Amino acid sequence: GGAPPGGGGGGLTRLLCLATLAPETLGADVTGGRLDDVNQLAGAAARMLQPMVAEGIARTIPRVAATRRGARESLWRLLSSRSDRFDLGSADLRTARGLTAARQLSAGYRALANVNLLRQLLPTEGPVSRGRLARRLLLAAAEIGPGATPGQRVSGKVLVTVGVHLGVPADFLIAIVLGDEIPDDDTSRDSLEGSHATSRVGGRSAKDAEEAAARGEAFLQNFPKDVAGACRWNFGKYAKPLVDRVVNGGPGR
Repeated sequence: GGAPPGGGGGGLTRLLCLATLAPETLGADVTGGRLDDVNQLAGAAARMLQPMVAEGIARTIPRVAATRRGARESLWRLLSSRSDRFDLGSADLRTARGLTAARQLSAGYRALANVNLLRQLLPTEGPVSRGRLARRLLLAAAEIGPGATPGQRVSGKVLVTVGVHLGVPADFLIAIVLGDEIPDDDTSRDSLEGSHATSRVGGRSAKDAEEAAARGEAFLQNFPKDVAGACRWNFGKYAKPLVDRVVNGGPGR
């Protein structure tokens, strides 16, 4: 589409948004193994966007306020589009093409998180809220399961890191690790819950429960530092569901 609103700064904000979330459109090398061009361009663009988008003196200067509004609207529109191109929550780390796309896009999400813009730009409620995106990111990372390649673990780690940054609920992360039935979420793909016509335990089949337990163990093996870090940084949030699980037991392992 055309440039976003924001007067003379519209072209600049659009350029910075593309540099952050679609650097390949600006000529960044996306063929290298380390994606250095992508990471550097996304990081530099996010650092330039930060003072344009963040709260501050912008509201008192009309032209700056217009540029800030244009930048926020442009970024929010991309992040909430739910198109595969800009929606990291729809990442598929199980195919070569999906893995490459996820690596490119995750650089932009990580760059926005590093300058504390990602949480600001996503709403607290609704279909594109940061909480729902956080859950979808962890589900995408969990899908790689046992036998993950080094490339899958690297990309999955970024998804988990961003999900934790956005504030994934403690009980949701624990449910994934312990192989429990994943809480319903109308934005989450149901890929972690199959439709096997076999004996059922609770609301799912016994085979589903076994596969979920195996995926949970693989998730912990693939991202041990990230899971441990989430529990350590927010111990108060994780302590109660873990204690409840030990005391009362529950589904999964």
